[in-house]
Amino acid sequence: MNEIDKVLEEYKNQGFTPYQLDEIKLGLEHGVDVSQYTNKAYLAIQMRQIRFGLEEQLDVSWYAGRSFDWFQMKEIRLGLKSGVDVSCYAKENIHYDAMREIRKGLEDGIHLEQFAQAGSDLIKELHSAVKDKQNILPYIKAGYDPEQLAEIRHALNNGCNIDKYLDTTYRGVAIKELWLGMKNGVDVSRYADPNYSWLQMREVRLGLENRIDVSVYAKDLYTWEQMREIRL
Repeated sequence: MNEIDKVLEEYKNQGFTPYQLDEIKLGLEHGVDVSQYTNKAYLAIQMRQIRFGLEEQLDVSWYAGRSFDWFQMKEIRLGLKSGVDVSCYAKENIHYDAMREIRKGLEDGIHLEQFAQAGSDLIKELHSAVKDKQNILPYIKAGYDPEQLAEIRHALNNGCNIDKYLDTTYRGVAIKELWLGMKNGVDVSRYADPNYSWLQMREVRLGLENRIDVSVYAKDLYTWEQMREIRL
């Protein structure tokens, strides 16, 4: 029995599971200090993230010995690997997907940790907006959700000022119909109506783009399928 097998036998006798023993074995074979993760309270997959960090010569104390799940551990490890300040998000109360978006922001030199509790989708939109040099904070304060914010960003990127037509009751796909119409040079006021579904809005937009008399069918009493048939 070689030295590694002897050590593993000791850990086996202490009650470590086969999966945990696999991680310990890999750590011993790769020459890392396995004592930093030989804790039965860790799931094997948590041990793996600590082992990866040790193999990458990272300061695993940022996530080892604390109550992070393995998803959180991974995001902290990736942040350490890319050289960002993980103290901005290495906190147990931050969900791993929010950690991910904060990490990506830091990698681009953008600090978004103040929005850690707002959810990963909103953080992602903020990240994209800052990269695009757009200010979407007023829309966030107005209550627009990430799906809506994404389309507002697209409108801004396409030079379309749709503010006077916006309504928080619109779904993101409805907001898309507004900026697409404006981009294509049609009078979006003809269908900027919260009573319309986005599919009805699309049918009116397509009619306007094809220079037909949409007044024939631009009525909310028609379903979008009926609108389509009349338009065609």
